[in-house]
Amino acid sequence: FRARYAGGAAAGTPFLLEWAAPVGLLVREPGAFEGYTMFRPLSAPVHYLIDIRGRIVRFWNLSGYLELTENGRLLGLHDGAVMEADPEGNVTWEYRLEGSPFHHDYALLPDGNVLLLARRARTRDEAVAAGADPALVPTRGLEYEAVVEVRPIRPSGGEVVWEWSLWDHLIQDFDPGKANYGDPAAHPELVDLNFLLEDLRAAVEEKRLRKASDWIHANSIDWHPELDQIVISARHFSELWIVDHSTTTEEASGHEGGDGGRGGDLLYRWGNPRAHRAGTAADQRLFWPHHVHWIDPGLPGAGNLLMFNNGNEFGSHERGWSSVAEIAPPADGRGYRPAEPARVWTYEADPPAVFYSAILSGAQRLPNGNTLIASGVEGVMFEVTPGGRTVWSYVNPGGGGEEPLFPAGLGADRLFYRATRYAPDYPGLAGLGLRPTGASELPSPADWYAETTAAEPAARGPFAVYLDGRTLKYVREGCAAAGIEARFFVHAHAADAGDLPEDRRDAGFEALEFWFGERGVRYGPICMAQIELPDYALRSVRTGQYDASGHLWDAEFAPGAEAWLARFDALAAREPDARGAGFALRLEGRTLTLAREACSAADVADRFFVHAYAADGAREAIDFWFRQRGERHGDRCLASVVLPPHPLARLAAGQYDASGHLWEAVLPAGE
Repeated sequence: FRARYAGGAAAGTPFLLEWAAPVGLLVREPGAFEGYTMFRPLSAPVHYLIDIRGRIVRFWNLSGYLELTENGRLLGLHDGAVMEADPEGNVTWEYRLEGSPFHHDYALLPDGNVLLLARRARTRDEAVAAGADPALVPTRGLEYEAVVEVRPIRPSGGEVVWEWSLWDHLIQDFDPGKANYGDPAAHPELVDLNFLLEDLRAAVEEKRLRKASDWIHANSIDWHPELDQIVISARHFSELWIVDHSTTTEEASGHEGGDGGRGGDLLYRWGNPRAHRAGTAADQRLFWPHHVHWIDPGLPGAGNLLMFNNGNEFGSHERGWSSVAEIAPPADGRGYRPAEPARVWTYEADPPAVFYSAILSGAQRLPNGNTLIASGVEGVMFEVTPGGRTVWSYVNPGGGGEEPLFPAGLGADRLFYRATRYAPDYPGLAGLGLRPTGASELPSPADWYAETTAAEPAARGPFAVYLDGRTLKYVREGCAAAGIEARFFVHAHAADAGDLPEDRRDAGFEALEFWFGERGVRYGPICMAQIELPDYALRSVRTGQYDASGHLWDAEFAPGAEAWLARFDALAAREPDARGAGFALRLEGRTLTLAREACSAADVADRFFVHAYAADGAREAIDFWFRQRGERHGDRCLASVVLPPHPLARLAAGQYDASGHLWEAVLPAGE
C-alpha cells in the first residue's frame, strides 16, 4: 500500500518521509486562518471538529460524510441516503431514492433543496442498444450518473423536483445502426459511450478497480448561485463537466432550453481532451480529480474553479503526484468559449512526488487567501499561502470511537475523505458549546527542534539522541533522504528482567524497531524522530540504525530514574486530594497526577479516565492507557493529565476494564 501510493521505492522520497508522523498538529505559524476544521477518519464512524491548535472541540458519533450547515445542523450522505442531524447528533431527516443511491457529495440550495449525485445502471443489452461496443461492455452492464434536486419532506421523505441524466447526452461512432450515432470529435457537448470501456476492463484485471461497470465515478458536485449551473467532477474521465440547472427536467433531457440554450448537454468540459478526441495524453491536465467547485462569493478568487488534481489514472496515463489547481473558465455570459481556461494558481510540492494522494482529498479557499488542502491518502490536512508556504498542518492520528481520543494509528487508519474549515463567526458554530478536550496541541517541528536541542544529547551518532522523560528523540541536521531510509532500532535493557516481555527475557532486552516514516518528520534540512520507551525501569538503552549490510551506527546510554523518583517523592510528601484503589490523586494547577506505591504491571493494564465537569454541568471525558501518560519504576507508578483550561466544578477520575469501573474518586476542581 505504501509503495503503491507513495510512488514506490524507486520514486526516491515517498510522502511518508515528509508527513506520516508525529500525528496531530505539526505546524502552526503566523498567518494561519483561525477557525475550526471538520473531518472524519475513514476508520471510525465519528466526525471531529478541531481548533487551530489541533484540539478536538466537538465530535459526533456519525458515519458517512457530513458538513456543518449555517443553522448548526449536520447535512450529508450515509449509506446511499441523504441525511440531516441536529447539533447533538440525532438524525432529523433521511431520504433515499429507490434504485438511485446518492453518493460522494451534495450541494445545498438557498431554498433548502439539495442537489445530489445519484448512481444509476443500465444492463449490458441496454448499453449495446445505445451504441456501446459489445466486446467491451461488462456483463453486469454500465453505471452512469444522474443529478437530482430533492425537496426535503421531514422526517423521512423527499420529492424529486428536478433531474438531469447523463444517459440522455451520449454519442457513439461504433455502430451506425444503434442510437446516439455521430462524431464525438464534432460534439464535445455529448459524452462518448465507448470512451474508457477498454481501460476499465484492464484496470479490473490489474486489480486497480473493483468493477468495470463503474464507468464515470463522479465524486463531487457544486452549484453556482448567479449562473445557476452545476459542476461535476467525473473522476474516471479525468474531467470536469458543467451543466445547466436553469432548465426544466424535460429540457434537461434534451438539447435545447435553459439560460445556456443547450438543454442538458455539457456547457463546458475540461481536463482530458482525449475524452472527446480533441487531443492526446500529452494534452491531459486532470488526473482523477476530486472536489471540483466554484470558489464562494466574497472569497479571494471568487467564481474561479478550485480542485484537487490527484494524479491517478488508468494504466500509462497515471501522473503519479498530486497538485491543487485554480482555473478561470472561458465564460461568455452564461455560456463558454471552446478554449483553455486561464490557470490562475497551482500548488505543487517540491519535488512533486512527495505529495501524492491517489484517491479521496479536496481543497478549500479560505477568507485570508490561503488554501486548505486535504490529502486524504496521506492523512494530512495543511494550509498554504498563495506562494505555497505551509502555515498550518495536521495529521489525522487515526482510530476514533465514542470518546474523543485518538489512539495512534498507522497506514489505512490515517485516511479521510475531505476537510472543511469554518470561520470563528460561522453561524453554524453558535450554540455548539465548543471546548477543547484532552487531545492536546503538538508543537510545530520548529518548536520541537528548539525545545529538544536545548538539552544535552544522551548519546551521539549521525543522529543526536535526546531523552525527554520516556520519550527518545532523534535529531540530525543536514539530513538527506538517503540518511533516513535505513531502519532504526532501540534495545531497552530492563533493570529487572522480570519486566521484559516473556519472549525477550533470554535476550535481556526489549527490541523496538521503526522506519523513519513511521516516527519521524523532516523540517527543511533537519530530520527528527521520536519513540516511547517501555514504562518500566531501565538499566541501559542502546539505539542506532542499520541496513542490509549491518549496523550503520549505534550509541548506548543509561537513562537512570533519579529525576523521576524525585518527582514521585515530592508528590508523595503531600496529602492526596483523593484516593482510589491505592492510587493517590493530586491536583497541581491544571495537572492531575495519579501516584501509587507497590504498583505491579497488572495495576496499570486497564484504562484510566478523567471526567471534567464545567460550571454549566457539561462533561468532557479524557481516557488514556497508562503507557500513554505514565511511567513505572520498580514498584512505583506515576501518571499525569493536563486538564481543560476553562473553569471546572468537579473532577471524577478512575480506572475501568471490560467489566466496568474498577474504582472512581471525585474531587472539587474550582478555578
